[in-house]
Amino acid sequence: MKPLLKNIALKKLICTALTVLIMIGFFPFQAYAASTKYVYKITTLKQNKYVTSKEYTYKYNQKTNTETYTYDLYKINLPGNGYVRIETKSIKDLYIYKAINTKKDLYSSESILNLYGKRVYREVLPKGTYYIRADKWVKFKWNYCYAKWGTNYCRSRAVPLSSGKKRIEMFHYGREYDRWFKVYLPQKRTITVTYSAKNYYTDFYIYNSRGYSVRCPELTETSWRTPLLPKGTYYIRVYRDDDEDEYTFYHGRYLEFWWR
Repeated sequence: MKPLLKNIALKKLICTALTVLIMIGFFPFQAYAASTKYVYKITTLKQNKYVTSKEYTYKYNQKTNTETYTYDLYKINLPGNGYVRIETKSIKDLYIYKAINTKKDLYSSESILNLYGKRVYREVLPKGTYYIRADKWVKFKWNYCYAKWGTNYCRSRAVPLSSGKKRIEMFHYGREYDRWFKVYLPQKRTITVTYSAKNYYTDFYIYNSRGYSVRCPELTETSWRTPLLPKGTYYIRVYRDDDEDEYTFYHGRYLEFWWR
């Protein structure tokens, strides 16, 4: 009889405990989640003036339960459809933005260009305002370079190009047409085309005076060479590949090359 009474008492105790737990679940509890603020310090950067970038800062105010992220950005204004030249003192990453959402953290905004691996960058951008972010302690400056639109868009308007002379071509937005150049071989020889840097967005063809393409296999990562060619006039057609997505839209618009 006693074990039975013990079991009944234990069951009552368990039921009471469960009832208390259920009632606690209905009591309102206040959640004190920290609020977040984003502060953007945007400095208009003049041309040819070095500046040293800073890392973002984080602060937490215990009294107000507020965390604050502060970002330093540098604003540049491009007056025309030329190209921007950015020079750095160290090989670290830089990012160029067309627009910034100041109500969110910086990493919520998408950069249009990510620059890395060089000390000097040349990028073709439309007229307008842009924002630069750099890794911590990057010293850099910028300047704008004006450039005319080319008119050598067909073979009949090909521009004569001497051996060893560097040529700069820019594929401006809305003017991504082919560029033609005329070269002359006074004797039997090869033609070697060399880029000043890797460019995955532009390519070229070489044609003879009758309009037939000439084979020009890769020699190095940035140069290509034809077999021996007869004396005569030849044409180099440089073109930029069509954009496959929004990422490639701002890339590969500056090309420096020459032939020998």
